Amino acid sequence: MSPREEEFLAGKIYILIKYKPWAAALLQSNQAHPSFEDASLTILQIALPVPLRRVFDYLSLPDVDLTQLKPGVRILVPFQRRKLVGIFMGLAGHSEIDPKRLKPIIEVLDQSPLLPPEMMKLCTWAADYYHYPLGEVLQAALPLTLRQGKSAEVKPKKKAEKNPHPPALAKVS
Repeated sequence: MSPREEEFLAGKIYILIKYKPWAAALLQSNQAHPSFEDASLTILQIALPVPLRRVFDYLSLPDVDLTQLKPGVRILVPFQRRKLVGIFMGLAGHSEIDPKRLKPIIEVLDQSPLLPPEMMKLCTWAADYYHYPLGEVLQAALPLTLRQGKSAEVKPKKKAEKNPHPPALAKVS
């Protein structure tokens, strides 16, 4: 690789790390996602449905199993004076914010990712291409009930009583 190509590549990597902090861990680990075996990686990067083009850092709870946490899982987090449902993007080794100021997550809402990796890639591409916040793009990919933090489990509906004569067809006496 020529020095000019190396300089160009270094510039691209710098831009990627600067504007997509969660990508730094991906580049450092040289894997599909950061290594979950490292106990020091307890900072979760969450995409929130707010009009800011960045991910937010949160601390993990002690009872959360980081080996089971995959990108695309919904997580309930405190944000300002409210609670928001965000999408887990990855782990980070460090944060630009002082660790004392980071807030812990409230709850992991799903056991497995609701958004498959292909959908995550598509949403990330769309957010980059259209210069739109990633959290809002990912939230738009979810149905309303899931955006509100409700369970992803499907509950069977109660069977309605069978009426032999529906109201529209009932005989008028």
